Amino acid sequence: MKQKHLFICLLTALLTASARAATITVNVIATFDYPGAVATYPYGINNNNEIAGFFSDGTGSFGFTRAADGQFSGPIVDPDDTHMLTAVLSLNDSGTICGWFWGADNYYHGFFLSDGTYTTYDVPGELDTEIKGVNNVGDFVGTYFDTVTSFQGFIRVGGTVTRIEIPGGTYITPNDLNSSNQVVGFYTDGASNVGYAFYSDTSGQLHYPINAPHGKNTYLYGINDQGVMVGGYATQRGHTRAAHGLVFIAPNQFVTVDYAGSSNVVLTGINNKGFICGYYTDSNNNFHGLLARARRTAE
Repeated sequence: MKQKHLFICLLTALLTASARAATITVNVIATFDYPGAVATYPYGINNNNEIAGFFSDGTGSFGFTRAADGQFSGPIVDPDDTHMLTAVLSLNDSGTICGWFWGADNYYHGFFLSDGTYTTYDVPGELDTEIKGVNNVGDFVGTYFDTVTSFQGFIRVGGTVTRIEIPGGTYITPNDLNSSNQVVGFYTDGASNVGYAFYSDTSGQLHYPINAPHGKNTYLYGINDQGVMVGGYATQRGHTRAAHGLVFIAPNQFVTVDYAGSSNVVLTGINNKGFICGYYTDSNNNFHGLLARARRTAE
């Protein structure tokens, strides 16, 4: 397969007053579809270049993994899924998979899949748990509905669940965490109804609002152990999906990523080697997976 190239627009920024600027290039290695799927959504990539995500085939949505050699697993369906809706959103280096499914009680439930064994997880006392990301020691992030204030984001570290709160923010959605438990995600500003990204540093402090230059809604979906983050953003209000892929290095370096022939690119995961997974739409608005690699060169 010939290597395809993403068109890169670098928005200049200095990392710190003393740091040198860096040029980031992103090249597509492969595009792919789950066999028989009408839409493919990769969401996580581990350091073995294994990808996890979900696909739709017209009858429902089911999880999958893609090995480094391009081979796909069979459909991943939680045994308690009664609505043909199992979403896989992340995997760690040991191959533990996480996501959520729609159960017989009409609520969503988080789950893990490890060595062929499914384990259901619900935030104690709450409803509609979705697990979004898991790291190598088994800490994870996700969302749930409580009975008082509705939608909540959370991080679970060492068995302790902690809510993620942003003043004035609603629909706070953490999507991923790295080995240092740095978290990335997005939320909606309650006053303006505009979406912004957020991240936490190694001390656990949240940083927000994060918005790409000229962006109206910015989302972060993945972070690696070097703190490089990926996501997307829209250029107009009202878009429910990102129109441009995004690589972000704190505090203020933004790299816009557009794929030739596509009106929509979302980058969803990045590993420590700079390999990135995500998805894009074609001219018929069909969703396809992509595997890319980011390289950073000091100027």
